[in-house]
Amino acid sequence: MNKLRRKISPALFTLTLICFFLPFITVSCRQEEIATLNGIDLAIGKTVRQPSIFGNQSKEEKIPADPLATIALISGVIGLGTSFIKAKKSAFAPAGAGIVGFILLLMLKSKIDSEIVKQGQGLLLVSYGFGFWLAFIFFISATFLNVYSLIDSQKDDDEPTRPVE
Repeated sequence: MNKLRRKISPALFTLTLICFFLPFITVSCRQEEIATLNGIDLAIGKTVRQPSIFGNQSKEEKIPADPLATIALISGVIGLGTSFIKAKKSAFAPAGAGIVGFILLLMLKSKIDSEIVKQGQGLLLVSYGFGFWLAFIFFISATFLNVYSLIDSQKDDDEPTRPVE
């Protein structure tokens, strides 16, 4: 199982990091899309053009980096890097990175939802793209895989070795 985990765990974290380049959120006002942001945009910040209501010049607005998205991205990188460690109990770090990643994505979703309600006064709507949900699923999958690997290696340690007859 450990050999298989050593191949699947890095693949899951790689897929998670790829998801950060896919659409994470779309903000719209009255069925008109205002902005689509991917996970990288949320993690490092982005300048977006806001369309003008009356046809005047559109203005640019700086969306600052969100610390939750930044740390989630970093936990994906840490999970990927630690997935290659071949020590006996090496699944602790990737399992922890997966747990941190999916909890941070949940916190990010909650934060974005509350900010949209507060700032949009009911006019703005946010929808979460497949990049967000896939990253969330891959973080959970990597966590379960690495936790299972830890439990499996613990069973191997607990079994007494029998002499060969």
